[in-house]
Amino acid sequence: MMAMKTTTRTHEDSIVLEVRRLKEENAAEYGFNARAIGAAARLHQQEHPKRIVSREHPTAESGPRE
Repeated sequence: MMAMKTTTRTHEDSIVLEVRRLKEENAAEYGFNARAIGAAARLHQQEHPKRIVSREHPTAESGPRE
C-alpha cells in the first residue's frame, strides 16, 4: 500500500498576500478592536448602499427559485 503524501504550497498567492496586508492595515487603523472594525464597516455600508451585494431570500409566496 502506498503512503499518502501531504503537499503544501511553497509560495503564497499574491492576491492572498494583498488581502491579508489590507486586512492588517484596516485592523491596525481601528486598534485591532473588533467592535470598532464592525462599526466602521456598518457605517461604510450605510454610506455606500449600492456597493453592497445581498441575496434575495425567496418568500413562501414566490415559491422556489429556478
